Amino acid sequence: MIAITNSAAYVAVLFMFILWFNNGKKEKAIRKQYTVLYTTLSVIIALLVNVLIHAVYYHPRPFVSHDVHQLVPHAADSSFVSDHSVLVFSIAFVFILRGEKLKYIALLWAVL
Repeated sequence: MIAITNSAAYVAVLFMFILWFNNGKKEKAIRKQYTVLYTTLSVIIALLVNVLIHAVYYHPRPFVSHDVHQLVPHAADSSFVSDHSVLVFSIAFVFILRGEKLKYIALLWAVL
């Protein structure tokens, strides 16, 4: 669980490198590079919106409001909306709109 929690951003970057350096026809390579650029822009915008949401609405994390044992140390900031879910759903959203082959994998990853 700890490895999955800490690796979400790294898996996202790995997805982007796979798309960027995919060896294929020139037209496909350019399309995939545009997908990487759109995904990067989407992630940046989504995380900025998430910062605004955190500034307006605070929802305590379970370890703050309940007496539980923390598996992974984390700051006591707002838990809604999760940065991980914003990151992964913004990637999946762009993949679906662009019709990438990895769209179902990205969507499954986002749902999990």
